Amino acid sequence: MSRRSLSIRIALRYLFSRKSHAAVNVLSYISMAGVAIAATAMVIVLSVFNGFYDFTAQKISRFSAPLVMTPVEGKTIPDADSLTSVIAAAEGVASAAPTITERAFAVAGDRQAPLVICGIAPEGITARSLPEVTIDGTPMLVYDDAELPNTAISSVGVANTLRAFPSIPVDVRIYEPRRHSRVNPANPLAAFRCDSVVITAVYRIDQNEFDNDYLFVPLQFARNLLGYTTEASAIEIDATAGTDISRLRDRLSKLIGPSYKVADRMEQQHDAFRMINVEKWITLVMLTFILVVATFNVLAIMSIMIIEKRGNSAILASLGATAGTIAGIYGWLSMLITTIGGIAGIIFGVALSLLQQCFGFIKLGADDPSQLSIDAYPVSVATSDIAVVAAVIIGIGFLTALITRFLLRGTK
Repeated sequence: MSRRSLSIRIALRYLFSRKSHAAVNVLSYISMAGVAIAATAMVIVLSVFNGFYDFTAQKISRFSAPLVMTPVEGKTIPDADSLTSVIAAAEGVASAAPTITERAFAVAGDRQAPLVICGIAPEGITARSLPEVTIDGTPMLVYDDAELPNTAISSVGVANTLRAFPSIPVDVRIYEPRRHSRVNPANPLAAFRCDSVVITAVYRIDQNEFDNDYLFVPLQFARNLLGYTTEASAIEIDATAGTDISRLRDRLSKLIGPSYKVADRMEQQHDAFRMINVEKWITLVMLTFILVVATFNVLAIMSIMIIEKRGNSAILASLGATAGTIAGIYGWLSMLITTIGGIAGIIFGVALSLLQQCFGFIKLGADDPSQLSIDAYPVSVATSDIAVVAAVIIGIGFLTALITRFLLRGTK
């Protein structure tokens, strides 16, 4: 039998055998439970962050096209209509449509608000997605119709600020500064282009970026307001079913050249997803510190066990065990306490996370759950997170084993 195998077998016996003082047994299990609780917390918290990440991605995907093309320099694509036709004919592209996004100022009666107008085409993915998130009215985009007024679809934030709802038709006047013009003090309004719309629908997706100040208008309405002809801010690109988005992005990037960039959904909302990831890993670091504190109990119980087993150590030494073998026994003992506690915590954390994922028994606790898109904490268990937690526990267990060896030297 190798020295390592002997050390592990004796360490296992020390761990599960009855000690001469019952308190030592209790403290051993308390130490193990402390590590297990910390590991459980790490798994659950990381899974909740994954759940919010997936929930955010699902929400954003309703408004974000699979791919969006924007200019590398400047704000507009000069001949967007022609470029849209080229992209739409590419392999793997289901549809392509130009969009315009620009800040503007709106006035409705005695109320006013800065907002973001977004001109969209009926064939664009955004226009097709709006009915899914409409909470009031009927989404309809009309421009330059002899019988109907110009219409718009408002975010819930703009609708509340302007008090303009489908059930209360209000003429919303939108102002946009004229390009390359100077303000005339005698007639300052001459420096602005102005047109009006009536809001026919209100949407909400529970994302502040889109819910606070967006107003969707017909593409041609936005172009006329801004003085554009064929220009656009971006081109939305939808892929055919089964198309690999990454490969399509690379093909389109080669097709349109270096003057434009093509971004997928994650790249379009890079800041939002980066913030979630930063919060997730900062939380992991904080929980790791808690786990380190929990291992102090392991070191404390190891000090007690070294003293209690001093007689056994002397017997082992008289039987020929080297100092390294005896040190290895206590090193493996501390490693076992940490690792077994950690594995138990991981299993328990995964079990709780899966139960929450299936049944949602832990609620968000809002006063009015009907105002929320979800009523329970979203959870998603990721294998990579389990591996990270396991690696942290093994690393801390190895560290406790090294410290235990030093403790053994101090008790000689």
